[in-house]
Amino acid sequence: MDTVAQIFTKLTYELNFPMFIVTTAVGDRRGGCMIGFATQTSVHQGRFLACLSRKNRTLPVAAGHGPGELLYFDDVRHIEPGHQA
Repeated sequence: MDTVAQIFTKLTYELNFPMFIVTTAVGDRRGGCMIGFATQTSVHQGRFLACLSRKNRTLPVAAGHGPGELLYFDDVRHIEPGHQA
């Protein structure tokens, strides 16, 4: 019988989650990372929440209120090394 963790892993493996990447810069400091948690927070006056881990080195740069960019990928495919496009 599968454990709860195994069932959860199988379920999330089958879901097609979008991938969000944030990039930011303050002065000569640069940062960027994949976002672990993101959600829409408002419909009228559209707002979006992108959560960064305290342990991520991008957080201090982003907290410096530098310009940021959120990149969205909804069709990410794994490409094997050596694959010819």
